[in-house]
Amino acid sequence: MNRKLRALLYAASGTLFFLVSVVVFTPLLLHPNQYRAPIAALVKNVTGRQLTIRGDVGLSLFPSVQLVLRDLSLANAPEFGSEPMAKAAIVEVGVKFFPLLAGRVEMDRAELMGLNLMLRRNRAGQSNWESLLEHVDEMTRKMIRPVDGGVVTAKPATASANLPASPVVLGINRGGLNIIGAKLSWMDEETGMDFKVTNLDIRTGMIQSARPVLVIAGLHFEEVTRKVRGQADLKYQLRTAPGQIWLDNLELSARATAEGQWIKEVKTVLTTDVAMNTKASTALFTKTDWTSTLWSSKAWWREVTCGLRGEGQMDLGKKQLVLPANTMTALIKANDLPPAGVNWRLTSDLTADMQNQSVKLAHLSLEGPAGMRLKGEMQTKDVLTVPMATGKLSLERLDFRSLLIALGRTIPAPQDARIFAGLDADIQFSIHEKGVELSSLNLGLDDTRVTGDLSWHRSGPSIRFDWVVDTLDLDRYGPLLASIRSGERGQEMVSKDPKDPSDANKAGDAKAVVDVPVKWLTRELLLEGKARVGKLVAGKGHFSDVVMGVRAKDGVMTVDPWKHVLYGGRLDAKARLDLQGPVPVVVVEYLLKEVQSETGLQDMFGLEGVAGRVDLSGRMDFSGQNLEAMTRSLHGDLRLVVSDGVVPGLDVVGRIRNSYAAFNRMRPMASAGAEEIRFVELTATAQVENGVLTSKDLVLHAPGLKMNGVGQVDFVQRRLDAFLFADAGLALQGLASDAELYQGVVAPLQWRTSFEAARKIEMGTVDFSRKRGTMRDASDPPMLPTGEGEIEKRDRGLDQLEKQLGVPVDELLKKILKN
Repeated sequence: MNRKLRALLYAASGTLFFLVSVVVFTPLLLHPNQYRAPIAALVKNVTGRQLTIRGDVGLSLFPSVQLVLRDLSLANAPEFGSEPMAKAAIVEVGVKFFPLLAGRVEMDRAELMGLNLMLRRNRAGQSNWESLLEHVDEMTRKMIRPVDGGVVTAKPATASANLPASPVVLGINRGGLNIIGAKLSWMDEETGMDFKVTNLDIRTGMIQSARPVLVIAGLHFEEVTRKVRGQADLKYQLRTAPGQIWLDNLELSARATAEGQWIKEVKTVLTTDVAMNTKASTALFTKTDWTSTLWSSKAWWREVTCGLRGEGQMDLGKKQLVLPANTMTALIKANDLPPAGVNWRLTSDLTADMQNQSVKLAHLSLEGPAGMRLKGEMQTKDVLTVPMATGKLSLERLDFRSLLIALGRTIPAPQDARIFAGLDADIQFSIHEKGVELSSLNLGLDDTRVTGDLSWHRSGPSIRFDWVVDTLDLDRYGPLLASIRSGERGQEMVSKDPKDPSDANKAGDAKAVVDVPVKWLTRELLLEGKARVGKLVAGKGHFSDVVMGVRAKDGVMTVDPWKHVLYGGRLDAKARLDLQGPVPVVVVEYLLKEVQSETGLQDMFGLEGVAGRVDLSGRMDFSGQNLEAMTRSLHGDLRLVVSDGVVPGLDVVGRIRNSYAAFNRMRPMASAGAEEIRFVELTATAQVENGVLTSKDLVLHAPGLKMNGVGQVDFVQRRLDAFLFADAGLALQGLASDAELYQGVVAPLQWRTSFEAARKIEMGTVDFSRKRGTMRDASDPPMLPTGEGEIEKRDRGLDQLEKQLGVPVDELLKKILKN
């Protein structure tokens, strides 16, 4: 061994001995507690807060430089009293020994045990961490500057005898970090929030470039005010490189429960991979799968499970979030839904630009039960200041009845298979601070198409609408809608035979107790709109060119104009609904002109063959909380004129003439025509009190016939009673030489029927023994014939006629009148 080699070995041995001596004897010779003041001064310089170290300071040098601090506390902001902002039981920091000799600081490990961090905000809106963060941010800008190779140079703001004044080079490598048993509390006196985190554990392995490290974290949390508590767990593989950070196989799970809240329990699970570019300030999320389940005992639903799958990109510099072709699903379970629940699926491209305060949803598609599919797009702007959203949606044609069944609605078999057979819609919308506007509305239900606009605003007329309906048959949907609302009772009502009067009356009684839906009309509601219907079917009546203008203010709704064409004539009306009193009050004024009644009476009341041109005018008012009360309170008056009319079922003139022939033992006289009454004009005025219409001046003029009478329509009992008296002398003119003698002799007729079962007019016996009388009520005593010779002549003729016929004349007359 040459001399140079021996010298080299001696030098190395000496150096090693020196280093071992330094490592072993330095902690014994130096007292670590003397570093309390320098450490506190360093923290004070960086944070602006006083650090107090009550426990002993521990120090070891190999295999790494280990510094252990015990029983620490960090002072609070002056506004929050003397209680420390943070406390810690043990703080242990390790720095690798050999890189330290080369001037590089590489952290070996850091461990924090028993941390208790208390965050506060007072009623003035001040928080106890604001000043600390401002001080740290200012010191960081002064102390740190970037250098090449991903290394930064740190320089203390001030030098002291106990701190190194020369630059210290920090490597990018970091040791493991453990936070064990930490606590965090957050109290906000402004909002009353009292949030606590306990059992916070964060554990990592060695953090080095290009080498993955497992990070595991867990905590328990509680919001004291709202009685919400739960736990959360996080796990991922951390990889780093210059300017790059990857969080692989990230798994986040959380569960929370609440007392007295409408959501009683929440469970969520998130898995994803995250790649972050620290230089570009971007993050890419891939393989994202998020599932969350909510349980409720107070809401209409009892369980909702939501899910999200896809990928996304976040640009922190541009403040943008892009989620292309993401799919969100929801499974909703409720007591009134099918047991398996109802599934929904939403796909869209989402772009959120917080710098421009805009969010855009493109290629939006929502799929639901029974083949439901909704497509469209939406844009929002000024989301952080004055939000506004616009867009358009399109609902593809679907079987609406199948959708209702899939949503758990019990749909009885309709009488018309076309009911709820199809539903589609197209709409453009705008949602802003002042309200909601729906424009270009195009809604199709079965054979009905509705187009127009609808808007709701916070001020002014809060609701405005302008609708055009091509055709609408309300009668088709009435029984089915009633059955949906009233369940089994409604189903029984639909099953009744409409031809059975008893069932019809029962159905009418059931409808009479239905509350009138006026609760939505309040004094605060402002409403203005117009509706036009091309063809309308309601109450079995057929109407066309319907125009209605509606206004509501201060609890009063008016319908003016109210016009439409019906059966060759027109209706001009206006109505007023007043809710200012304890019960709703309705006033209607109407004018009906030149309506051809034949088809209308047949459609609405089943009266076949009744015809005439009708002019009707009047005023009605009624009040009440339901239809029965409103019907009983019906009050008003009317004037009726019917021209060129026909009432089938009875030839009054013919019956009078045949009765006259039988009375005088003559051959039957010529009939006036078919079994009907054809008249030139019918006039009447009527008053309505307590739901009963009464007329005492019915007058009918016809060729060879004049009739007076009285009538009553009972809307409560749904009955019609009319009594008419025809002048027999007028019917005999031109056919009987003594017709003038019978002027004032009456032929009584009566028409008694229910609304649901029309009956023919019945004619009573004409008493031709009364001559030269006056028009009398049927209750007056019969008129007696004058002259004894005429009585004896009549009796002899009756005896001869009975002998020829072989049957009593009175029985024969009864048969004739009956037929």
